[in-house]
Amino acid sequence: MPAPPDIGGNGGNGGTSPRPRRPLLAVALLLPIPSLGGAASMWWWPDTAWGKGLYTLSKFALLAFPLLWHRHVDGGEFHLPRPRLSDLKSGVPTGLFFLLAVPVAYMWVGGDLLNTAEIAGHLRAVGLGSPLVFAAMAVYWCTANAVLEEMVWRWFFLRQIQSFIPGRTLAIFLASAGFALHHWVVVRAWLPPVSTTVATMAVGIAGAIWCGLTLKTARILPACFSHILADVGIVVVGAWILFA
Repeated sequence: MPAPPDIGGNGGNGGTSPRPRRPLLAVALLLPIPSLGGAASMWWWPDTAWGKGLYTLSKFALLAFPLLWHRHVDGGEFHLPRPRLSDLKSGVPTGLFFLLAVPVAYMWVGGDLLNTAEIAGHLRAVGLGSPLVFAAMAVYWCTANAVLEEMVWRWFFLRQIQSFIPGRTLAIFLASAGFALHHWVVVRAWLPPVSTTVATMAVGIAGAIWCGLTLKTARILPACFSHILADVGIVVVGAWILFA
């Protein structure tokens, strides 16, 4: 997939990101896509070909929508961001924090908030009981899916919101809330309300940190590196629940 241009256009690849056109419409159209896909697969038609198909379709739509809108509505171009040492220095510290914090939080309060036997049952029901399948999905989550989410929520969604919301704080809050919404839809299918609330708040806080990284560096790669490491921590907990 083509990589998004750097936020703000000053990342050193030439060219600038155009000012979003019709940003409210872009936000309104994009926001429900992942939540509808999650609801289809987790709530409306769970463990069915129809539900899985709609979830897969939502993933393709989530990728295609920002690219098509950026090119054909905003009139933008695509530039491959060249990785820099500064990207690692900016993104890895927070990523390592998440990588360690997620397993530690699970060991500390996981037994009180989570029904691990039920979660393991859900994971096996969707085909993740095989170590090989789980490993393959883990690679996807920690690479392609992490980059996709950064492209959608930090590059596209945040930039659209910034064009009509004054001040970075409110823009970061709204972008992070949108990012957390579809996680709530998915997590609530497996966890009770309290656990879902805690998990969703953690996702929102992580999203806010990644928004801040993106705005501070005017580049998408630091948040990508941080997000990848955070997802590794989640995968470790998932493997622990399933196979330990």
